Order: sequence, then C-alpha cells, then structure tokens
Amino acid sequence: MLDLSTSNNIVFVQAGPRLMRPSGALRPYLDATIGFSYFVTESSLDDADGPGGDDIASTTNFDDVTFSGVFGGGVRMALPFTIPSQHGPVETALELGVRYHRNGRVEYLREGDIEDLPDGSIVLHPTRSEADFVSYLIGFSVGLPIGRGGPE
Repeated sequence: MLDLSTSNNIVFVQAGPRLMRPSGALRPYLDATIGFSYFVTESSLDDADGPGGDDIASTTNFDDVTFSGVFGGGVRMALPFTIPSQHGPVETALELGVRYHRNGRVEYLREGDIEDLPDGSIVLHPTRSEADFVSYLIGFSVGLPIGRGGPE
C-alpha cells in the first residue's frame, strides 16, 4: 500500500521594525516588514504499512518566489507568571495580532491544478493572481534574559 500526499505551502522571510509601547501590562504594537514569499506545491509517496512514515519519493511540483510586504499590529499582554533564570525572572506574555500580507501577482497551484493523464504523465495548470491575504496571530512569548545583570 502506498500513500500519495500533496501539500501547498507558503514560506515567508521578512525583516522590519516593530513600534511597541516599551513597558506595561498591555503593550500595543505596529509592524512593517519587507522580504520574500515562497509558494511551493510538493508531493510525496509514502509506504502506508511501513514504520515511521518515511518518504519513498518526493518532488516539488511547482514553486514561485515573490517580493512581499507584511503590515500589521496587535497587543502583547503580560502574563501573571515568570520563568526563573540565573539572570532573574523572565517575563511571559500572550500576543494577539493581525497581519496583511501583500504578495502581489504570483503563480501557484491549487487543489485540482495537477492533472493526471492516461499515459502516466501530468499537466500542471498554475493560477496567476494576486495572492494577498490576512492572517491572525495568537502566540505565547518568553523574554530573553540577556543583559539583565545578575550574579557576577
């Protein structure tokens, strides 16, 4: 028995400033980043009966890279507990945010865009369109104890 799996993914590499209230229990912020977005469709063939789910074969069906910008904001809320460290207590926080991803025009595959032909070959039907979207963030953050002083 073999399992064929196909996945459509977007990978972001972004950098940019974050403007945030420097202290307090509620710390609102705004972000603006630029970078690249990588759209990729991959397929893998797995042994359904084998242990560990190792790939027998895999391939990248289609990919595209585009310049992108991400703009957003949110709030970081201090949690009522800290994590002990040798440099003193480390703060923890809950983060809620929203991001607008501006990717522009890009080519990508959607479900049904890979056509299997009777002779065993395939035909790809990529879509070229604006690929902008909104994402929502719910996160947990832990501060770094760097430069906080502590025992010498």
